[in-house]
Amino acid sequence: MSNKLNIYRKILFLLIWLNISIISMSLTNKNKAKLISISKKQLGKPYLYGAKSYQSRNFDCSSFTQYVYKKMGYNLPRTSRQQAKIGRKVSIKQLEKGDLLFFYNKKIRDIGHVAIYIGNNRFIHSSSAKKKVVITVFKGYYRRNFVRAKRVK
Repeated sequence: MSNKLNIYRKILFLLIWLNISIISMSLTNKNKAKLISISKKQLGKPYLYGAKSYQSRNFDCSSFTQYVYKKMGYNLPRTSRQQAKIGRKVSIKQLEKGDLLFFYNKKIRDIGHVAIYIGNNRFIHSSSAKKKVVITVFKGYYRRNFVRAKRVK
């Protein structure tokens, strides 16, 4: 009986350790560079509202972030509003490459757009206005409609 108990304890310890490791996993600088590289490979891909998850033919804003993060081993929810609920909130002054940026949409009176910060006051996103994946400077319309940034862990 004590052997079975020891085995159960070891399994429980391993499961707890794995869970803590997964929860505390965050992007390293090397992984941030890889995430940005993956996202830039999608530049010019067409915008399609309601695009399917986990494919790279076309994107809406949240399927784009979901696709890129999935390539890094992270499972993001499907919509920008759902994605805005995960991760750790960071201020504009604390932005790091790979952080998710969320923007207000007047039509729905809620978060309606998401992008990936790539550094130097720029972000990459699937733009409904430009009808493709583009890099945009974080100013003007986007700065005024910025709601929050989240760091995915």
